[in-house]
Formats: sequence, structure tokens, C-alpha cells
Amino acid sequence: MARQHLKQLWNIEAKLLASEPNYLELKNELNFGELHPTESASIVYDYLGHSCLCIIDSNKKWKEYALLNHKQDIMRLCSMGSWKAKEIVNQDKLDLDTDVKSINCSDIFFFGDEEIMNTLKTHYWPK
Repeated sequence: MARQHLKQLWNIEAKLLASEPNYLELKNELNFGELHPTESASIVYDYLGHSCLCIIDSNKKWKEYALLNHKQDIMRLCSMGSWKAKEIVNQDKLDLDTDVKSINCSDIFFFGDEEIMNTLKTHYWPK
């Protein structure tokens, strides 16, 4: 039931975005400055995971723990576009395995519905 409601919400969101073809221009006019708009964060990459890495990176003990116990997650975040994960991967000279490189975001965030993911992604990030 919850999955069905979530899919309905994604479709409503897509319709709202489609009704305003200049969404990106309007958002840019607001000039958020350094604020990062989060409406598309979990469509393009795992923003929660990225934010956690930003916090964890400042604590040597937690960073070591994450590298020891969550290396796959860090590499997954890197392959999804997290700049913090890329920084950690480069600093610690980690190699991305093939499985991590082929991650499909629609499986993680949209129950495998690639169509709705691409629709929303295109509206938020048309480039």
C-alpha cells in the first residue's frame, strides 16, 4: 500500500514539473546562493549517504570504521556521484569494483521504475 502511494506521489510530482517547463530557470532566479536545493538529491545520488560521509570524514575513528566496515557503501556513493565519497576513494586509493560501477539508482530509490526516475531526473537536471 505504501509503495503504491509513493508511486502516485512520484507521478504527481512529474506532472507538476511537466506543467512548468522552465522549472530550472525559475529556481535559478530565486538565487539560493550556497544553499543546495534538495528536491532532486535522492534522484541523482544518495544525499543522505553523502551527508553522512561529510560528517564522518572529520572524525578519524569513524572514518577508519567506515572504511573497514562500509567500503562497498563508500564505493557505491562514489559511483553515484558523491564528491565526498570520490575524495575518500582517492585519498585511500580504493579501487571501484565492476559491481559498484554498474549500480542502477532506480533500483535503490524507485523500486526499479527507471521510467519515473528518468522523468524526474530530466525535469530537475535537464542537462
